[in-house]
Amino acid sequence: GTVFRRVQAKLVLRLFLITSDIVIWNSEYLKREIVSEKYPVNRVYTIPPAYQNLTKYINGKQNKKDGQIVLLGNYSEIKGQKHLVEALKIINNPKVSLYLVGSPDRDFPYYLNMKDQVIKDNLDKQVFFTGWLTGDDLAQMYLQADIFVLPSLYEAFGMVLLEAMSYKLPIVASNIGGIPEVVRDGENGFLCLPSNPNSIASALQKLIKSKEARVKIGERGNEMLKTFPDWESVCSKFHEIIDGTIE
Repeated sequence: GTVFRRVQAKLVLRLFLITSDIVIWNSEYLKREIVSEKYPVNRVYTIPPAYQNLTKYINGKQNKKDGQIVLLGNYSEIKGQKHLVEALKIINNPKVSLYLVGSPDRDFPYYLNMKDQVIKDNLDKQVFFTGWLTGDDLAQMYLQADIFVLPSLYEAFGMVLLEAMSYKLPIVASNIGGIPEVVRDGENGFLCLPSNPNSIASALQKLIKSKEARVKIGERGNEMLKTFPDWESVCSKFHEIIDGTIE
């Protein structure tokens, strides 16, 4: 955001910290951010989000013909999709398409700018805006995808990454915020530089060129989900921290 918004957010954060007995965040990255504000480290806790088991949908995985590769991302300016479109232009492969999920109404001027960029770069037959999707519609979008892309400019954790891993999708994501706590470079995906179309394109090419790599890395990511807690564990840990604070 603008400098004003960043300053405003910092002031609001400090106000909350002054009035808080404890702070619970969902990533070690955010914990470091809070401690850097001189908040006592022994009053800051990290509880990573639980993942949702979506394996019931896996059997519906769609097969595409003619070597088509589908990239999937979620639509928002903070998610860095402008740079992803620029990366697609660098890749210059008509068999690679990009589907962006999200509501244009959240930032309509940005949506219009994105549409203009897509037309200007002659990518209107490769880049598609799906609008807001939920339930089975969203599941079908995941099922037809080959690679999930999250080139965020900022990301506290990235719950959507766990969702993509549950669908056995390899990931390309920015090396910022809490993302490296989920995406391990070369294991369940590849990390790239934010705001850097060349870096995004390079990471994507590693997966676009090899179906074997996509399948292997996607399977590995799905296995890595087992290292994340389920909701029962998350709630139990939360309850334990609150109980300890009250006592």
